[in-house]
Amino acid sequence: MALLAVEKTNNDNKKYLNIFLPFTAFTMTHAEQPPCLYLEVCSQNEQLRLPLHSSIVLFLLSYCDCESFRVFLVLSDGSSSEPLKSQLPASVSLSDVQVDELPKLVSSCRLPAALDESAQICRAGLAVVLRHIIDRSIEADPSRKDVAALLGFKKTCLKACAEVGAILHSITSLYHWNVLLKKSYTNVGVCVFHQENGIEAIFASHPCPSWNLPWDSLPSAINPTEGKMSNIRATRKMQQLNNLIAMVTDLARPGDTIVDFCSGTGHVGIVLAHTFPDCQIILIENKEESLVRARSRSAQLGLKNIGFIQTNLDYFTGPFHIGVALHACGIATDMVLEHCIQAKSAFVISPCCYGFIQNAVKFTFPKSEQFRKTLTYKEHMILCRFADQTAVQLPPERRLIGKQCMGLVDLDRSWAAEASGYSVQVITMEPESCSPKNNMLVGRPPQKRGC
Repeated sequence: MALLAVEKTNNDNKKYLNIFLPFTAFTMTHAEQPPCLYLEVCSQNEQLRLPLHSSIVLFLLSYCDCESFRVFLVLSDGSSSEPLKSQLPASVSLSDVQVDELPKLVSSCRLPAALDESAQICRAGLAVVLRHIIDRSIEADPSRKDVAALLGFKKTCLKACAEVGAILHSITSLYHWNVLLKKSYTNVGVCVFHQENGIEAIFASHPCPSWNLPWDSLPSAINPTEGKMSNIRATRKMQQLNNLIAMVTDLARPGDTIVDFCSGTGHVGIVLAHTFPDCQIILIENKEESLVRARSRSAQLGLKNIGFIQTNLDYFTGPFHIGVALHACGIATDMVLEHCIQAKSAFVISPCCYGFIQNAVKFTFPKSEQFRKTLTYKEHMILCRFADQTAVQLPPERRLIGKQCMGLVDLDRSWAAEASGYSVQVITMEPESCSPKNNMLVGRPPQKRGC
């Protein structure tokens, strides 16, 4: 459910009282509300304190003379921020809000968070919120060159790492692992086939290989052909969507919350919102331009059961029933899996960019006990790099090895999820030609539970 903010008066100060309503309850009155900022307040030695990230946001608001937002200090247990007022910038108008009064999109994220006028786009995380404040300040007063300078001469400061650092990472990783692959290619041995240890790629049969969405009767804005892609690519995207939606159809129930992780411009999430009007769909993406475009497509279709969160995956903490991701790159697949397992939700995930898999703070590879007994970390990384050898221009025998390696990497992931009680299948999309990265991980949690 979403939360609709309505005004009430308390001691001559306007505050918002959040009422639980479905996503379909958004109205013009709600759309007229100003954008809101939500900042965390914590308690230390029974005294209220502002965490560093909240202080930074307030400092930026004061520096920019930004009056575009209604600013809320998020409190708990019925407390008040009055004892803090003397320590806060006098130029920033602040109101209190209790944790249990937060809009759903905001309550699903770590603070700070900003909610737009429609209450359908939430931006969460310090860098994302700071950049949003700067952008809004420049829109309100283009003469503030000092504020614009905060984004750097290329205007990329505070952008998501994936937008500004991926090229350098790709170049360095590609060089390192191409050298290693050349040394290892002729001696695949233990890194690819492990029948002697009882480990080999296992692919479950597709439960509904001929299932298709009724593309001819769907609104044109849903069809990938309406986007900026070639007809061939659009056809393959439709085939990929057929596979994911078919799996979700088997899992979804009315009232479920379905999260489209790494949603991009909304190809998956928008189809989900249209196909499952009785479910609530949340799109999570860290690139603002992509999310704004998805929101525009959603508005064109008049979808009401949909919400958007611009944030990194770590900042999303809300409950949900099904997690979906199409071509989540590298360890993004593992981050989505981790979110789903923690939420005890089902998942339908199509991995991508196996060559970018590497150890992270929250998990290491191999992930499953069975694989750790067989492969070292270095051998697993070689396996991951071979799994990227599936491009259509490669020789068939090399693509076959790549497919087997994809299956082994995803088998390791599935066994790790099964250790948490999940039932997991690795399925190949139909037709296989819809993508060189055509695996799907379909997982069902140990038991049904509600959000």
